[in-house]
Amino acid sequence: MISINTNLSSLITQRSLTKSTDALNLAIERMTTGFKINHASDNAANYSISTNMTTQLNAYDIAADNVSSGMDLASYASDIISQMQDKAARLNALSAQARNGTYGAQSLEAINSEANALISEITRLYMTAEYNNISLFTRMPYTVAEDLPQAKEDGFINDPANKPITEEEIKSEAGKINAYSSNFINNPVSYTEADLANIASISEVTTSFTKSEYKISNAQELAKLAKLTNDGVNTSGITFILAADIDLKQICQDKEASGGWDPIGDTAATSKSFKGTFDGNGHTISNLTISRDSAHQGLFGLLAGGSTVRNVRLVNVKIKGTDYVGGLAGRTQSAVTITNVSSSGEIIGTGQRVGGLIGRTQAAINDSYAIGYVSGNGIYIGGLVGDTEADIINSYSKTDVEGKSQFTGGLVGRSTGTGIISNCYSSGDVIGEGDYVGGLAGSVKVGVQNSYSTGDVTGNANNVGGLAGANYGTVDVTYAAGNVNGTDNVGGLVGYTEGEISNSYAEGYTEGNSTIGGLIGYVEGVPIYNCFAIENVSGATYVGGLIGNIKATGSSVENCYAVGDIYSMGDFTGGLIGRAGSYPTITDSYFIGNVTSEGNYTGGLVGRTQAEVNNCYSEADVKSTQSYVGGLVGSSSGAIVNSYAKGNIEGNVYVAGLVGRTTSYISKSFSEGVAVGKKNVGGLVGFTNSNIKDSYSTCDVKGEDFVGGLVGQFRLASGSATFDNSVAYGKVSAAESTVPNSSGMLVGAATLTDDGATYSTLNITDSEAINYGLDAIGGVFDYSGSVHTLLPDYDMADMLAGVSLFAPKITSTDLQVGIFSDDSCRISFDSNFQFDLSEANKGIESVEAFESIVAFENLLSEKATQLGAVQNRLESALESIEVNINNLTSSRSTIRDADIAEVSSQYIQQQILQQASATLMTTANQTPAIALQLI
Repeated sequence: MISINTNLSSLITQRSLTKSTDALNLAIERMTTGFKINHASDNAANYSISTNMTTQLNAYDIAADNVSSGMDLASYASDIISQMQDKAARLNALSAQARNGTYGAQSLEAINSEANALISEITRLYMTAEYNNISLFTRMPYTVAEDLPQAKEDGFINDPANKPITEEEIKSEAGKINAYSSNFINNPVSYTEADLANIASISEVTTSFTKSEYKISNAQELAKLAKLTNDGVNTSGITFILAADIDLKQICQDKEASGGWDPIGDTAATSKSFKGTFDGNGHTISNLTISRDSAHQGLFGLLAGGSTVRNVRLVNVKIKGTDYVGGLAGRTQSAVTITNVSSSGEIIGTGQRVGGLIGRTQAAINDSYAIGYVSGNGIYIGGLVGDTEADIINSYSKTDVEGKSQFTGGLVGRSTGTGIISNCYSSGDVIGEGDYVGGLAGSVKVGVQNSYSTGDVTGNANNVGGLAGANYGTVDVTYAAGNVNGTDNVGGLVGYTEGEISNSYAEGYTEGNSTIGGLIGYVEGVPIYNCFAIENVSGATYVGGLIGNIKATGSSVENCYAVGDIYSMGDFTGGLIGRAGSYPTITDSYFIGNVTSEGNYTGGLVGRTQAEVNNCYSEADVKSTQSYVGGLVGSSSGAIVNSYAKGNIEGNVYVAGLVGRTTSYISKSFSEGVAVGKKNVGGLVGFTNSNIKDSYSTCDVKGEDFVGGLVGQFRLASGSATFDNSVAYGKVSAAESTVPNSSGMLVGAATLTDDGATYSTLNITDSEAINYGLDAIGGVFDYSGSVHTLLPDYDMADMLAGVSLFAPKITSTDLQVGIFSDDSCRISFDSNFQFDLSEANKGIESVEAFESIVAFENLLSEKATQLGAVQNRLESALESIEVNINNLTSSRSTIRDADIAEVSSQYIQQQILQQASATLMTTANQTPAIALQLI
């Protein structure tokens, strides 16, 4: 018999145990997590809602972190701005202090030293401010390709062939006269007291000189020498020695009616000139007075060939004559020796050839000087010598000089013959009414070396220079530090030159009418190298920071620079050169400053040139009310190679960051800044018909017609040209254009025909332009009848094949401050800015420096306000996020969170049920029941 047993009570108990166990586990899970919905099966709808809320809460947490990071960034940027504001405020105070007019050169130097240190620190803060490797103030929408040219630390693209000479190097060699004493350059004592005791007195002489040496001990004995000489007594081979200081006051007063002192050496006959040796032996002759309407006035009237004057000092001289007037001598012939002599006082000539020491000399002057005032109505007026045909060596003049006619100089009116000026200086102011006025020399034939001048120079005519009015020789290792004012051909160093100038500089303000240069007004066919000028220049036309005009073939400018503000009322204005014609070369040179013009042909380096410009640069704002305006060159027919310009450029027609108009090629060059004009406006070139290679522009360009990021207009009637590996990185705007299709990101327009029949070709290869919404090329035009006509059917496919447009990089800071993708959840701001404190770097005491500091303070204030507004918005956004987080958390809690009291009760209940079920299970399993029995 087969039986099948069952235990229904056990099964029921088993089911109850399982149910209570599941309920207990659910209660434990809810107690552990704190959530009443842990799985979709708990409550599918509420689980979905809860999950969505959790996702939103996570997104808000990230948004809160984003806002906090943004606040940190804005706060850090504000801190840097605040530091710069503190330093700018100090700069403002220093500028006000320096402009007070109560500080000497040493104090101003200290003030400027502190100012320069502050500017350096401001620049460092500006350039290095970063947040998580993000530049705060200097981000750009592009990165210049590595194969394109870049400036090195020294400013040049390529290393210059020669190292630029410095101001200190020139000053260490120019005009360094080491004086023996305050009165004499060399030791003036030739004779001791013992020597003099054995020398006869001139008082013993009656009718002739019978001995080789005579001493002179008083005014009467000196007057006797004059009388004997003028009476025709031969002085040849005789030496006269001063044995004491001599005061001529009484003798001159006694002879006042006849004009005062009678010069030694009457010029009426050669036999009556002085032919001997006059040795002052370190003594002084004082109170020499002459006033007569005669020529050849001075201590000596005429020094004949073979004579010598040495070791004598003239003090408080007062001489008035006509021609050939000087403190020591009216005139000297050749083969005369002048050494270690000086004159101080007032020299006036109503005629020509007037000098502080000698009126005219054919003999060399060594180790001598003049101090005082010199005036002449005629030609050849000089602080030391009026007119010379011989050398002037190791000598100086501290004389104010005024000439009413031509050839006026602080040291010499005219240096001609074979004479050279070497190791000399002048420090007086010079005024000349006629041509050829110079701080050192009115005119120089052979040259000047190792010399300088520091006085102001004013000329009311032409050829006016801080050192020389005109130069026909070689000028080397020289400088001029005074202000210069003239009419035409005016230069801070030399007004007009046909001779080479090297290793020289000028640092005074220069102004005039036409052909005005900070160093040289006019250059005629000679090289200029290793030179610089460091002050402002202004004029009417042909105005340059270094040179006003270079005209002749054979000229060149190498290793030169200029710093300052250049202003012109007319045409041909350049930071370095106003106009460079006839194919010179300009190499390894630069300009830093500002150029402003009211005429045509204005450039940061050169206004107009036929020269090749190689390895040069300009860092300048350039502004003209007229046309042909460029950051480097206004108009060029020479090549531009390895050169660049940085600055804001503004003009009318033919305006560009590098060159306004060119008919030659450009290679390995670039421009940075802003170019603004009306027609033919380009980032690199306003107008060209030639090739461009390996070049670029980052300029933002604004104009009306023919406006391009690289080139405003390319126009060529026949033939071909190529733009290769060149890029336009700037924005292009032509909002008021009257010529449709004449603006483009790379080229504004290509005018390829002048007659509608013959076409030129523009080849563009491997070139790019940033994409700000315009086509790469605006359009192709015909210029028949001098009228631009668009050719809409011209196939530009071949040209465009070599151009690609690329999207700009984001420069603003975009913060995601919400959980959605629309604009309401983003805050964008631009912390980038640019500033210019170059004026303050040049001298904190100038009005321009003060204005640039105020502009910088205003810019910082604007940026601080902007960043403060951003911080306020971020704080508001963070508060909004926190509110949303709280609301979502509360809502999700209502849906998802467990009631702990209820869950605890369920836990206890299910635990009791589980234990009861387990006990019943044990009992039920002991009593099985028969479910089925088979017999």
